[in-house]
Amino acid sequence: MFENKTIFITGASSGLGRALAVKLSYSHAKMALMARSWEKLEQTKALCNPDASVELIYGDVTDEEHCKRAIQHAFDTFGHLDYLILNAGVSMWSRFDAISDISSMAKLMETNYLGAVYCVHHALPLLKKTHGMIVGISSVQGKIPVPYHSGYVASKHALQGFLDTIRMELRNEINVLTVSPGWIDGTNIRENAFNEHKVLDHQKTNNRKKSAILLEDCVTNVIHAMKNNTHDLVLPKRYKMLSWVHLLFPNLMGKILMRQL
Repeated sequence: MFENKTIFITGASSGLGRALAVKLSYSHAKMALMARSWEKLEQTKALCNPDASVELIYGDVTDEEHCKRAIQHAFDTFGHLDYLILNAGVSMWSRFDAISDISSMAKLMETNYLGAVYCVHHALPLLKKTHGMIVGISSVQGKIPVPYHSGYVASKHALQGFLDTIRMELRNEINVLTVSPGWIDGTNIRENAFNEHKVLDHQKTNNRKKSAILLEDCVTNVIHAMKNNTHDLVLPKRYKMLSWVHLLFPNLMGKILMRQL
């Protein structure tokens, strides 16, 4: 399925991006891995299949020129582009009225939404040639509101809408998969989140972990969805109903989420 295909992954230096890179490297794919930390990219490469072709590319997705150069670098190296995995992202843990530096909201939008837009814009001509696939790592929070995550929710809603729209526009030319996981146990996204107001106590952190999907299971499900040209993947699968609950019973959804967080 992935043999000799070129797979470009943003945010490949840790978490889900790293795990996908490592797993896919054993499927005989050619890997182009982009992130801001060269040291962590090298750590990712060290975990990959030693026989795989792995190209490391330094870049910040919030800089359009970086995205353009990175996509071109991958094409110049491997001669084609088949999969674009948009994984780079940053989260937040704060009430909106506790935020003192509003620029953090812009950073969330630049990383989670515009970073994806920049990469897609420059990768599209290449993906059209191969009838390739865009894999957008969004979040359940791209479908429903979640307290203490206002900027993250907004950016993921934007990403969700963007991917849904280009899927319609380009339905005969490329495939678009949107991945919407809940909590993933095994990533450091929460530790690196913008946080000006401590809202989680130990007990609530443990409750969140109980509902989390394991990183390995998330990777397995994403790759399975890629193989089957799935359009929308929600993890865990039981979270699919959350959008409907929010639509039909928004007050109930709010009470449930406030108890969880």
